[in-house]
Amino acid sequence: MDAGKTMDHAWGEARARIEARRAKGIRRDCIIDHLLDEYEKNGWPFSQHGFNNLMGELLEGAADTTASQICTLIMAFALHPEVQSKARIEIDKVCGTAHSPRWSDFHDLPYVNAIVKEGMRWRPT
Repeated sequence: MDAGKTMDHAWGEARARIEARRAKGIRRDCIIDHLLDEYEKNGWPFSQHGFNNLMGELLEGAADTTASQICTLIMAFALHPEVQSKARIEIDKVCGTAHSPRWSDFHDLPYVNAIVKEGMRWRPT
């Protein structure tokens, strides 16, 4: 199977899963649900195939950039373990062991925020 057919199959299957979830009345606060709601209300600006591929490419792009950034931070922590230790202290202070950092914790984690930004500056994706 060529790459195009493989991706069409993958994104078509993903879309079918999303449609099955939505058929049960389950909506999520995510780009695909927002766009599907908008397009169902106002019409489709392109084909269903095009929509599936657009959503798939957005997902792929986000996954690649996230993975690249995580690798950069792992490398930075290996070179500077004291930075990781200081970040861990800040995370433990804000989140304890109850949960991983959430978006609602963002403003209470300035050191971790600075580390992420420095990783993007140091090795942009």
